[in-house]
Amino acid sequence: MTHLKIIILLLAGLWNIQIIFAQIAPSPFPLTEEQISFKIDSLREVYKPYDEQDFSSLSEAERNKVMIAKGREAILVFAPDYYREYKNPTITIDTLQDEKAWKIWASNTRLKRPIVPMKKEHIGKHFYRIYFSYDQTKENLGRIPFITEFRVLQDTGEPLTLFIPNANSLIDFEKHSFERRMKEKRSPEDRIKYQPYVEGTRTGG
Repeated sequence: MTHLKIIILLLAGLWNIQIIFAQIAPSPFPLTEEQISFKIDSLREVYKPYDEQDFSSLSEAERNKVMIAKGREAILVFAPDYYREYKNPTITIDTLQDEKAWKIWASNTRLKRPIVPMKKEHIGKHFYRIYFSYDQTKENLGRIPFITEFRVLQDTGEPLTLFIPNANSLIDFEKHSFERRMKEKRSPEDRIKYQPYVEGTRTGG
């Protein structure tokens, strides 16, 4: 076993130990099953007209509209407890890195945490980070300034992952495509549950 794998396993172990003590609580903004279904259908209508078009040919406004709609849909499917319609999402561009970047970050976690894709052919590509905000006057998620993050390849618009920091959850769309995963039937019990800020755990940011 390489040193990198040992470091990653140790970090994952510490992370999981902290999560054990995290508290699950009712979402402060609960949605009914009917509301979830209605919102998902509405979001699909937003990006459906662009399905047959090349993502790179879309205007910036159109690309943002598609990515935000897909990000919101993913949240509703996997973690509706974390769905918010607060302000416009913040969108930035970053670069996918290789495992060497993880080794550097593991030795100094004060650095920016790198994003390593599952598919090696994606290493070095640019991607969008769509940060969904929340009202910090109405809920406490610690130092984390966003409630969810949706990641999308810049050149193709292909969704990569949905990250929910307070629940320590990463939903992957590389192994199985976004389109396939959106067809998954998930019961309320199988969805990611809301975790508020708890001092001394990963939910503290």
